[in-house]
Amino acid sequence: MLSSLPSWNPRAEFLIVCVEVVEKPHAVALNLSEVLWRKGIVKIAVLMPVANDQYQIYSRNPFKTPRHSLNTSPLGHCRLGTYHGKTPWSGPPLEECSNNCTLKVHYVDWPPLVLNAKMGLQPSNYELSQGFDMNILNIIANKLNLTVFYNTTGILWGKIYENGTTEGSFELLLRNTVDILIGGYSKTAERIKYFDITDSHIEVFQEWCVSNTPVMVGIRNISNIFRIEVWIAVVAVYFLVATCIYLSGRHNQHEFGTYRNIGNTLLTSFRVFLGMTVHALPRGTGTRYFISLLTIFGFYLTLYYSGYLTSIISAPKYVQKYNTLKDIYDYDLKTYFMPDDAKWILHDNSITSIVPSELIRKRWRNCRNMSWCFEIVATSEATSFYTDNLHKDYFLASHSRSMHCIRYNKIGTPVGIVLRKGFPFYTQFNLIINRIFEAGIILKWRRDIFKPKISALSKGDTDSSIKFKNLKPIFKFLLVSSCISLVVFLIEVVVHKLNF
Repeated sequence: MLSSLPSWNPRAEFLIVCVEVVEKPHAVALNLSEVLWRKGIVKIAVLMPVANDQYQIYSRNPFKTPRHSLNTSPLGHCRLGTYHGKTPWSGPPLEECSNNCTLKVHYVDWPPLVLNAKMGLQPSNYELSQGFDMNILNIIANKLNLTVFYNTTGILWGKIYENGTTEGSFELLLRNTVDILIGGYSKTAERIKYFDITDSHIEVFQEWCVSNTPVMVGIRNISNIFRIEVWIAVVAVYFLVATCIYLSGRHNQHEFGTYRNIGNTLLTSFRVFLGMTVHALPRGTGTRYFISLLTIFGFYLTLYYSGYLTSIISAPKYVQKYNTLKDIYDYDLKTYFMPDDAKWILHDNSITSIVPSELIRKRWRNCRNMSWCFEIVATSEATSFYTDNLHKDYFLASHSRSMHCIRYNKIGTPVGIVLRKGFPFYTQFNLIINRIFEAGIILKWRRDIFKPKISALSKGDTDSSIKFKNLKPIFKFLLVSSCISLVVFLIEVVVHKLNF
């Protein structure tokens, strides 16, 4: 009855009190401890009456002897409410196994958390190629003198329903078929109710990986060389100096008519500002002074602008075409998922608030496996894949591929090792995992596993020759400049005819 409750805690200390004197108290205590052991209860004490006001306390440590040969021995006695004994009444704490304890582990082949796993008994050491979860479990087994038996049935993670029923690998753990589950099990509130999950040793971030589709910004960046406030200042300086030129030449009878008319003055000043030739040079001292100022200002501004323009054209900037989840569905990309992802993606508000769940179901495509989907995204166009950052980094570490990934959640999902409820070494597992994490061993494994990524990407395309697409912005700019020049020429023709 108690085990059916989510709040069931088999790691608590259980004291069983017998109110009648029995002939074989040792055998009764042994039978009771065996029944409770099948329910995963380890800390057991049985209080058996042996005299009028005296009780004998029996407790057991199941890992002091082989697992299926339990032994119960008296720890002390109790008289008038006082316990007399050297060992705590609940028995000695379980620090390690002293007699070849074997843990049955079910794993999901899920790189880089589980790599190159082999079924059967594994020695209590670790290798880098076995992945994060197996490395940690092997270190713990070595520390606690445990033997690990790895097994897989091809069953994936599964799900826990609100009524406590399970499916997938969780069913194996609930039936005590196995003791531990590894292979990318996230730590959620539903799972904590029915299983013991260790402290997280790594976080996983969900990402949408899409085909690497760079788009050259091109001519759009030309207008962004100067900030908008700089353009406003340039225009203000131009009109200020042009006004001074007009005012200095308006009352000068010896000055050309070009500088005595506001329209002609603005047009001539603009030609000077751009470094173009003018038909009438100023005669007045004031007019010449302001024309010189405008010439110098225009020269440095043009030099500065042309330098930045040359750098943009020679080193064009690229941006990714697909940068948001909305882009993936707006551009009608093929979307691939692992079949098990449907259980939470379609109910994730952070996704369905952007893309309707009906549209996700319509575009849904199942992956054969992780590697197959990564190859599809890396080698095909207009494809996307819902995955996590660990799998993405692991794939890039072993393949000379490139792709663009969008991280849509800033809070990672903690990953731990799932244990059956009441696992006796739960506290020791957490203690060792925290020590491994604090010592930086997880970071070292991560760096070592993903280290080939740097060398693989460095061997990619190093061709820096100029291609036709690099020259497109130049031709666009030439076309725009020609159009502007034509407009200025037509304006000059019209103004000339109106004056003469």
